[in-house]
Amino acid sequence: MKDLWMQDIMTQKFLDSDATRIIMLYAITNKGIKKIYKKIEILEFIYRTYSDNKELANINPDIKIRNIHRYGLLDIKGILNNAIEEWKSYAQNGVLNSDERYIYLNICEEDLNSLTLYTKRLCKMLEKKYFDIEITPPKDVSIVECRNDSDLNSFGKSLYRNRVFEDVQYCPLCEETHIENLYVVHILPEEFCEDFEVIDKNNGLIMCKQHAIDYLQKKFLFNELGFVENIKSNIVDERMHLSLEIKNKERRNYIRRYYEEMDNKKS
Repeated sequence: MKDLWMQDIMTQKFLDSDATRIIMLYAITNKGIKKIYKKIEILEFIYRTYSDNKELANINPDIKIRNIHRYGLLDIKGILNNAIEEWKSYAQNGVLNSDERYIYLNICEEDLNSLTLYTKRLCKMLEKKYFDIEITPPKDVSIVECRNDSDLNSFGKSLYRNRVFEDVQYCPLCEETHIENLYVVHILPEEFCEDFEVIDKNNGLIMCKQHAIDYLQKKFLFNELGFVENIKSNIVDERMHLSLEIKNKERRNYIRRYYEEMDNKKS
């Protein structure tokens, strides 16, 4: 099966500027080749690669990739599915298959370690053959940078913002969508966070500059239901709230913890 996998990679053709299949291969080799992958993990790697490599995104034929920060992770789900189907159309041996949730590689267990290195080499060869732009893997978000979360100009536009864009692409309080006026803030400020929490995208919200400033200055916060609790802001009211789409389980936990911290300060 090792040789069949190599053949399936070598038969791939790239007729436009879409690097998604190569990025999918890099995602597969990212932590070592295995026999099964969650599609959401591959999708996240693809999203982050385009998000962090704007030049690569700009040449892609799909408008969602070219404007990646206007779209969320699930918005590009179809792009991964299309890449898998394109892969199958060129592959002769059917080593890679998928269903709604998983990608499968029909590879022998004893070949897994050696295949990671070989696959990476072939990725690099295809990249050089078909693309003028180097494909670099997603960058790690800096804990140090995320500890400085009160500086809207640095933290607010940091790499961490790219990660939160995966879930939120607008200010939930005024629905501002212009990228230039969107900043990231921590729901739970870094002073209350462990290191892993300051880089957790679920601890982030996207806001316009005006709402971000007021939030950082503690002029309002969100209660446990995700509704605004106004303290002294002139630009929010208590009808404003976070949508269910934004307010996942992890974000609700950060909201609850910050609300409790602020409530304790009042006591």
